[in-house]
Amino acid sequence: MTNASTGHTGGINGGLADGSVRFIREGISDAVWWTAMTPDRGDILGANW
Repeated sequence: MTNASTGHTGGINGGLADGSVRFIREGISDAVWWTAMTPDRGDILGANW
């Protein structure tokens, strides 16, 4: 899995398909990150999203 990287402290800004932008915290789990990156599977994002 490739990790996202940024110059921001504590997380990364991510653009979502609905046009919104969300700050994604540095401590997000691999499972939640994978779920967010594969929306066509229909999985529910965890509480730490």
